[in-house]
Parts: sequence; structure tokens; C-alpha cells
Amino acid sequence: MVNCTGSNPVPGTNFNQHLLIMETYTVLAISTSHMTKKDNDVLHSITHRHPHGLDHPFANMVMNRDTGYFMKLYDEADLNDLTLHPKVIDEGMRFSPALQKVIMYAHSEGHRMIEFDCDAPEYPELFETFNW
Repeated sequence: MVNCTGSNPVPGTNFNQHLLIMETYTVLAISTSHMTKKDNDVLHSITHRHPHGLDHPFANMVMNRDTGYFMKLYDEADLNDLTLHPKVIDEGMRFSPALQKVIMYAHSEGHRMIEFDCDAPEYPELFETFNW
């Protein structure tokens, strides 16, 4: 986090004014239990650039972490192509309907990133859970 008190971190500029025009977005933190084991395997393949993951439409949208993944969400048209029209993705690399539901929900609520983490909250009233 940037400390905005004290000296200006960008000499010659009004740093606080630039904060008003920077792109920001919200992140939904959610448990990895809301994805299937296969979803985890697909995300692992994507983030580790295994042969099938290289061509995956989400290849530049997912980052691996020790406890899960970050997934950047772009505009709705891209999400519809990637999750609702599975013909664009090899069958072995498709996300489960449960994960697709999480992605579409996050986007519809205005989030532009999802943090899937094994220690994040579960939302069983909204999403299916998996014990893997």
C-alpha cells in the first residue's frame, strides 16, 4: 500500500489527484471449495503453461498462488465467450458449471478479480461446495 502522507512519492505531480484517475476494481475472495478438483487441475495447467493451458482463453487471466489463484475478469462479452460457449475451449480444459457460476456471479456484482483461496470464506447458500 502506498503511504500518501509526508513527501510526494512522484516528484512534480499531485499524487492524490492521480489516485482519482487510476483504474481500481474490487476483488471477490472465495474458498477454493467452490471449484471442483478438475477445475483446480485446469487452472494449474493454465498457470504452469502446460501444453493444453497455453491456448486456453484464460491463460493471461489467472495467476497461481500457494493457497489458490487470482483470476482477472474482463468485459462481459469476453466472459460470455469463455464460459458460456464451451466450444471455444478443448473439452478437457473447460471449467465446471459450478466454477462458471462463480465467475459470472462475481462479474455481475461488479468484481473484476476473484481470489480463490483455501482459507477464504465459503458461501454454500450461493454456490455448490466440493470436498477434494
